[in-house]
Amino acid sequence: MDSMDDMGFIRIDIDELLQSFDTMANFYQWDERVEYDEVMAVLRMIQSCDPIGVGARHLSECLAIQLSKLDANTQYLKEAKALLTAGEHLVSNNIKALTERTGLAPENITPALNLLRTLNPSPGLLFQINQPDYTSSRTVTIFQMY
Repeated sequence: MDSMDDMGFIRIDIDELLQSFDTMANFYQWDERVEYDEVMAVLRMIQSCDPIGVGARHLSECLAIQLSKLDANTQYLKEAKALLTAGEHLVSNNIKALTERTGLAPENITPALNLLRTLNPSPGLLFQINQPDYTSSRTVTIFQMY
């Protein structure tokens, strides 16, 4: 959780995290080590929290998590998932490269892109928006006096 940025992404490399746990285990002489599977299980639990997409390690994973929560009958769902496998072309909106990389028909790409555009690319920002403002005009006025 400490590795989550304002957008809701976890930016730490899993191997670096495991190395950090190994260092702590050596220092504190723990009997057991934290295993890769355990880290991934915790990551999946974080990714199952609201808002959907929080805890992803990159944008494609964030959007894939959100797509996985949609009804299986959602129109163009399969095509949207396919587009996420071609992230470099998706960002540049290169339709020709997207059709070549995914095998999708050009007429299916635009509706799939529209579905992706309905998703939240920064789910963590919802935490920022909903945080209470603890400053008051009185506090600001007091600080201005000094």
